[in-house]
Amino acid sequence: MKDDHKTKKQLIDELSELRSQNAELKKSESPEKYRSLVENIRDVIYELDDQGVVLYISPAVRDLLGYDSAEITGKNFIGLAHKDDQSSLTEWFSELRKGKESPFEYRIIDKSGEYKWAQTRVRPIMEGGQFKGARGILIDVTTQKRAEAALRESEDRYRELNDVLPISISTFEVDAAGTIISYNRTALETFRYNEDDYKEGMNALQFFAPEEWQRVGENMRGVTQGTSTPGQEFTFLRKDGSKFPGLIYASPNIHQDKTVGIRGVIMDITERKRTDAKLRQQADAMDAATDGIALLNAEGEYVYVNNAHAKCYGYENAGELIGKSWRVLYDSDVLQRFDQEIMPEFSRKGDWHGEAVGTKKNGAKFPQELSLTAMNNGGLICVVRDITERKRAEEQIYRANAFLDSIVENIPNMLFLKEAGSLRFVRFNRAGEDLLGYSRNDLLGKNDYDFFPKEQADHFTKKDREVLHGKEVVDIPEELLQTRNKGERTMHTKKVPLLDMNGEPEYLLGISEDITERKQAEKQLQDTLESLRKAVGTTI
Repeated sequence: MKDDHKTKKQLIDELSELRSQNAELKKSESPEKYRSLVENIRDVIYELDDQGVVLYISPAVRDLLGYDSAEITGKNFIGLAHKDDQSSLTEWFSELRKGKESPFEYRIIDKSGEYKWAQTRVRPIMEGGQFKGARGILIDVTTQKRAEAALRESEDRYRELNDVLPISISTFEVDAAGTIISYNRTALETFRYNEDDYKEGMNALQFFAPEEWQRVGENMRGVTQGTSTPGQEFTFLRKDGSKFPGLIYASPNIHQDKTVGIRGVIMDITERKRTDAKLRQQADAMDAATDGIALLNAEGEYVYVNNAHAKCYGYENAGELIGKSWRVLYDSDVLQRFDQEIMPEFSRKGDWHGEAVGTKKNGAKFPQELSLTAMNNGGLICVVRDITERKRAEEQIYRANAFLDSIVENIPNMLFLKEAGSLRFVRFNRAGEDLLGYSRNDLLGKNDYDFFPKEQADHFTKKDREVLHGKEVVDIPEELLQTRNKGERTMHTKKVPLLDMNGEPEYLLGISEDITERKQAEKQLQDTLESLRKAVGTTI
């Protein structure tokens, strides 16, 4: 074309040829360029048939879901969605088949089984008014959805916090003369005014109890001069005449290097005061408690100790323990038990209750009942009770029971105990074993029907029920008892109902004396006397 000797026609013909070649070149390069563009775009491009089966999906699907394109092609796209979203996705696809376009967000399951949020924008392919398929783009919006969820959660938390704040904060602004020039809605609610109640020229003093006016004036002067202490407590006055305690934080309002008034906040501390009063009552109760109560920080150091706790360990006052570790109150053997047994269980469950051995300030050991409860800040609540007297009483009871057991086991009469409901034996002494010919292991948990003939068992059971129903001791002078090794024996039995704290029968106690030999001796004596009477009568 730079040949100046070519004719105009030659130049035109050459230009046409070049354009033709360029068009052919573009035609051949265009699909390749578009394919390269599609396969390198970060968002997923796809094509569906009229039933929602994936005909094509770009390689970017691997970054989104972990699948290769070939693993997705041929599958219905609805089957890839989270099961909870498949129904709504099916409805959306039905609308798409009608030619209606709309973006849709849903959860899609990746190859690892986790879900991601995806937004699809799709255009239906319509031919002659018939739906033939769709082409669309799939965008990963997981980060956005999580951010939205986090924002909603944050907003919810803020609203919850705002709803449960134990203080009401009112903002105000007054001019140099103390006239109110601005306030917030909380101020109206706190002082029980409405918008119509406010009048221009209202002075701040009318919102304080009259007895506070002098202090208020001094405080306002101190604010403007920079000498007041922030957070001073005043008694405020509501519209209805009721009073409430509050704290005031104020600072001078400076304009063009001149103090033109005061602005600040008022905190209604009614609930705080009530809470403080309750805490004081609780603290007083804790100080007066007979059980030792202590609070420890996360490092195991005492931050609060009541008097009983200090005295339990032999200390004169609680101050001697504040800041010290609880470990100074136990010897090495007990500390080893704490480290290996108690504290691991406490860490798992958040509490522990049991017995341990403490060491007093003078080195003396004492048994204790100990209760540990975890606190949210990593510390714990410790309640301790000196159980020396209880242990001594338990030892005495144990010895007394052992003495009674010795008596029960060695008396010559059979003693047995039955459970009131089932009338099953729960205790037998040695004399009972010898008499019946069974070991107590054979007897316990059984009833009369397991050892005696039915007629005899019926008799015993009837008598037992009469005793329990009447709640009185019953004396049975004579009753026959069939034994395993000694045959039939004659027994003198007393049955006693043992009542629970509600006065209802809990057990039946039986004491039986074997009077067989005595009855036989009496009979022999009677027979002898009868023979003598007959002999004397015959002689006469």
